[in-house]
Amino acid sequence: MGLQMRKTSKWWYGRWEAKGKTYCENLGIKVRGKRPRSLKEDGNVAFERSRTEAQLKLSDLREKSLRRTQAAELVQTLHEIRTGRRVTSLPLKELCEAWDRIPRKREPSERYISQVHSTLGRFVVFMRERYPSRRETGDVTREIALAFMTSEEERGVSPKTWNSTLILLRSTFRHLRREAGLAENPLDDVPTKEAETVFRKPFSPEELRLILGAVRDDAFARPIIVTGMCTAMRLGDCCLLRKEHVDMANRFITVKTSKTGETVEIPIFPLLHKELERHVDNDDPEFVFPEQALMYLANPSGVSWRMGKALAEAGFRDPEAPLPRARLSAETVETIRQRGGEILDRLPETPKTTRIRQSFQLYMEGHTIADIMDATSFGKGTVSGHLNQIEKLIGQPFIRPKIQSDTPVRGEQNVPRDKGVRRASTRDFHSFRVTWITLALTAGVPMEIVCRVTGHRTVDIVLKHYFRPDRDAFRTTIQSAMPQFFGGAPSKSHSASAEDHHIHELLEKMDRTNWQLHRDVVLRLLSANDENVCLTGRGSKPILGLEEPGTV
Repeated sequence: MGLQMRKTSKWWYGRWEAKGKTYCENLGIKVRGKRPRSLKEDGNVAFERSRTEAQLKLSDLREKSLRRTQAAELVQTLHEIRTGRRVTSLPLKELCEAWDRIPRKREPSERYISQVHSTLGRFVVFMRERYPSRRETGDVTREIALAFMTSEEERGVSPKTWNSTLILLRSTFRHLRREAGLAENPLDDVPTKEAETVFRKPFSPEELRLILGAVRDDAFARPIIVTGMCTAMRLGDCCLLRKEHVDMANRFITVKTSKTGETVEIPIFPLLHKELERHVDNDDPEFVFPEQALMYLANPSGVSWRMGKALAEAGFRDPEAPLPRARLSAETVETIRQRGGEILDRLPETPKTTRIRQSFQLYMEGHTIADIMDATSFGKGTVSGHLNQIEKLIGQPFIRPKIQSDTPVRGEQNVPRDKGVRRASTRDFHSFRVTWITLALTAGVPMEIVCRVTGHRTVDIVLKHYFRPDRDAFRTTIQSAMPQFFGGAPSKSHSASAEDHHIHELLEKMDRTNWQLHRDVVLRLLSANDENVCLTGRGSKPILGLEEPGTV
C-alpha cells in the first residue's frame, strides 16, 4: 500500500485500504524529473518534489475515504434504527436500470430515455476508466463528480448541455440516494452555468407562403408542416396526432402535449381544415397521418431531417450546405412517365426489360431507391443502373439527387455557437411554434388564449423564448399603443397599424419579378371578407396572410 509509479504512465498512483476495501487511483500528479530504478531509491530534486506532492494527495484521499466510510456507517445505523433494514449498495454498471425504476407522474418519451442513458453511460465509462476501484454509486464523491463535469466541459459541450447533464446527475443521485448508499448528494450545491441562448427566428407570412409552395407536392412533409403552422404544436405531436383528438364538425383539436402533459385546445384554421379533410378518413384506425407517425416512432431524427430538407427547398439552408434537389411538377412527372413507357414498349420483352420497367414505374410513383430495393430485392446498383438507362433513353434527367434547385438562400437553419459541439438551430420545425405565438401576440390575441393553445404553464417562458417580433413590428406595435404625445397613432387600432405596416413593406419590396404576387397579397389584405386568405378561426381576426395549399 502507498505510492505507485508505473512504467507506462506519466502519473503517480496511490493505493490504500479503508474498512477492508482496497482503493487504487490516479492521483492526478505528474511524475517529474529523472526517475530512479525503484521508489526505494532517491531521485533528483524535481522527482522528489513530485513524490512529496503525490504523498500529500494520497494522505488526503485516505483521510477522506475514512470520513466517507464513517459517514456511510452512520447513515446505515440511522437507517437500521428507522426501518430495521440496511441501506443497499448500487453498482455503477446498473445506474441506467436504476434510473428507469424511479417513480414518475408520467412515462418519459423514448427519445428522452435514450438521451439519459447516453449521459449516464458516459459517467459510468468515466468512472471505470479514471477510478476503476470505485465500482459502486456510493463511492462517488464530490471531487469525482466535479471531475466528470470538468471532462464534459473539456469535451466542448455548450453551457446549456452542461447544465442539463448537471441537473440530470443531481436529480439521479437524489432519487437513488438510499438505494445507492450515498451519505450526501455529491452535486448538491454545484451552480449551473450562465447559458448562451440562441433564439429561433419566426417566419414572416411571405416566408410561410414560400414554404407552402416548396412542399406543395411533398406528400410526407406538407401535412405536418401545415399542421405545425396552424397549431403551434411540436413536431412529435403533429406526427402522432390521433383521430380522436380532431373535432372536424366544431373545428377544434383537443390534445395532451407529449412534453408537458398539458391539455391544449386549438381552433382549426381553414388552411388546416382543408389539409385534414384529405387525411382524417384514412384506413388507419388511430393516426391522422399514419405514414409520418410510423416513421416518427421508429426514427424521429429522420422526420426532423425531412422537415429540414423541406425548409432547404424553400431557401432556408446553411450557405455551405449542398443545394437541395428541385421538385418536379406533376406535369413533368407525367410526361417522363409517358415517354419512358413508350420507349420501354418498343424494347423486346426480356427479363432485363421487365426489371427496368418495374424499377422505373415504382420510382415514378414516388418511391425511393431504398423502397424499390425492399419491394423487388434488387441491389442499389441495379436500381440506379435501371433509372440511369431510362434517363439516357429519354434524354431528360429525373433522378432526384441530380436535379439541383436554384432557389436563393433566404436564411440559415443553423448558426455556430461560441461554445458547443453542435451548431445552434435558428430555423427548423419548432420555428413554426415561435411564428404562431409571435404573430398571435402581435395581432392582439390575449396571453391567456395563447397559453391555452400552446400548453405553456408560465408567461415568462412564452415571452423569453417564443415572442420574437422583428424590430419594425416591435416599433409599430408600441407606437400604435402609445399616446400621440410620444409619436403614437391613436386614431388607428393595433391590428390596423400592423396591417398597414405589412402593406407598406410589401409595396417597398415590389419589383418586376414579384409585382403580381405582392399585388395579390395587398389586395387580399385590403379585403376584409375573404376568409381563405388567412389562417383564421371562425369569426376571429386574421393572423397569417396565407393562401390555401396548392395555390401558392
